[in-house]
Amino acid sequence: MNRKLHIFILFLFSSLFGYGQNREIWEIQGTGTISPFNNQTVTSADNVVTVVFNNLAFIQTPDERADADQTTSNGLLVNINPNINVQVGDRVTITGQVVEFDGMTQIQSTGLTLTVLNTTNNTLPSPIELNETFPSGAPSNVPELEWVEGMFVNLPQAITTASTSFDGTTTIVAGTTRTFREPGIAFPGSTGLPVWDNNPERFDFRPAALGQPNITGLPGGTPLSAIGVINDNDNDYEIWPTSYQVVDLPNPAPVRPTNNNEISIASLNMLTFFDNEPEYQDRLEKFGIFITEQLASPDIIAIQEVESLAVLNELIEVIESIDPDLDYTAYLHVSNSGNFPINLGYLVRPILNDVTITPLGSNESLSIGGRVHDRPPLLLEGNFATVPPTQLKVLNIHNRSLNGITGGNSFFVRTKRHEQAVSVARMARALEDENLIILGDFNAFQFSDGYVDVYNQIAGTPSLGAEFEIEPILDNPLVTYIDLLPEEERYSFVFSGNAQMLDHILSTQLEGLTVTGYEHGRGNSDYPGFYFDDPNTSLRSSDHDAPVLYLELDSVLGTPEIPFASEGIISFPNPLYFGAPIVLNLETGEDQELLLYQLDGKLIAKKDLGFIERGETILENPFSLETEAGLFVLRLRGFKTDVSKIVWVN
Repeated sequence: MNRKLHIFILFLFSSLFGYGQNREIWEIQGTGTISPFNNQTVTSADNVVTVVFNNLAFIQTPDERADADQTTSNGLLVNINPNINVQVGDRVTITGQVVEFDGMTQIQSTGLTLTVLNTTNNTLPSPIELNETFPSGAPSNVPELEWVEGMFVNLPQAITTASTSFDGTTTIVAGTTRTFREPGIAFPGSTGLPVWDNNPERFDFRPAALGQPNITGLPGGTPLSAIGVINDNDNDYEIWPTSYQVVDLPNPAPVRPTNNNEISIASLNMLTFFDNEPEYQDRLEKFGIFITEQLASPDIIAIQEVESLAVLNELIEVIESIDPDLDYTAYLHVSNSGNFPINLGYLVRPILNDVTITPLGSNESLSIGGRVHDRPPLLLEGNFATVPPTQLKVLNIHNRSLNGITGGNSFFVRTKRHEQAVSVARMARALEDENLIILGDFNAFQFSDGYVDVYNQIAGTPSLGAEFEIEPILDNPLVTYIDLLPEEERYSFVFSGNAQMLDHILSTQLEGLTVTGYEHGRGNSDYPGFYFDDPNTSLRSSDHDAPVLYLELDSVLGTPEIPFASEGIISFPNPLYFGAPIVLNLETGEDQELLLYQLDGKLIAKKDLGFIERGETILENPFSLETEAGLFVLRLRGFKTDVSKIVWVN
């Protein structure tokens, strides 16, 4: 009996006995997300089995009968009974009831009839290639991956856009470019406001769905390739691979160290760093590694989400056990205690003198009731030991999160986020003539989310528009540094498979300081949660990566331990040649010594002067030392006197 006659008899038999009219798979799938034959019994004759695993079989229309309409799928999931013997490559006819389960069109096993027509020399359908043009990423009420639901696909090149989640899936995108959060409200958006397409080109990789080896630790940014079928899990599309290859696991490189006369400032959200959590001791070790290795021991670290000053001091002990040459001082303001004590603080190396901290906006009230700032911005002030001293102010902020931006509490959340941004902008306005750096967890993108444009409200820079319009506050916009980052590096957090910038650094026009670089300390946002409990690595010490800003001091930085002299106590010709006289003018007579340092703090000469009388004293030829010309620090030290000055030796 030839195949056409066989199909005709099956079709006639099924129609006469009520088993369902013969339909091609693309008819069963239809053009929407739900089959037009949902809950009906159908027959589909002479299709190719592409996958068999446990009680599942995927069948597909042979290439010679495939529908020319790209918006209808030619693949179908069939739930089979254990006693049904079917193999990949078989040509089969099925009769059964169409059901929609978690968004996936399929044939249920109850009442299923499956007939194997041919088992030899059958060619599998050509796999549909997923690449940078398909799925295209264009928003639609019917996602493009619905067009290949249940079909055999080839993914020659893909990249993970987030780390493996606890359900075993990893968000990926075809091609080599990961997905980023973009401006606006997620599609379909709101009239008159910017709209974000929601990156519909994302889908999930579930490696073990069809019995392949499982991988639980894929970081974001991992290249891979796969062949398999597309499953729909409630409109979260997944590739179930029949084979796959992970090309290479990325290894986060540390930020660069500072150069001579350069300092670094970082921001680090420590993800509820409390001493009563079970992982506390392990996390101390992890943060110690992260700060010293991934962040290259920044001179100033603005901290968010830490419990207490005691916790920061214990962290310092760990840091100094890793590198005994480091010396940090902790500063913290307690604004939250009780069950959720997340507070702001700083770790500061002794390169900064006369440090003070002040919370700002603690007493500000929301227009709709409540506090503007649950975590008041924390202002750090100090100066660098240059001649003259270079002043610096750092404002550490941790604004209201995006949680609740839609839904029943959305008006409160949007209002609070807007009024916080206005408040911080006013703080910046009051300090815009100072060397001010604003940094921290803004909980906002570098563009409008469509509801509130927190970043541009604070920065005083143009907005694409938002439900809450930006209020003009600053006379001069703040300086933004995000353009110093390559586009692929513009993220500090990963949410729902999209890389995004939540942690930012802005500044006023700086005097005496020149920005020389901007990087991220990686190893947190791209890594799976199971690293959280591993004390032997810095990976996933937090869920935020840390932005690091590099600044060069326009004046030469002196040795941090040495206070600089007021005019008149010590004077000399500048440039100074060895053998030239040095004049002292002391208020109190005492034993003195004269010391000469390189700018890195290395002592190269020392002269015991003995007792020096009150008033003016001329020191003839205090040193006899040969050295190259350059800048040095000359220090006069006694019991009550300890002063220094930069000297140019000629």
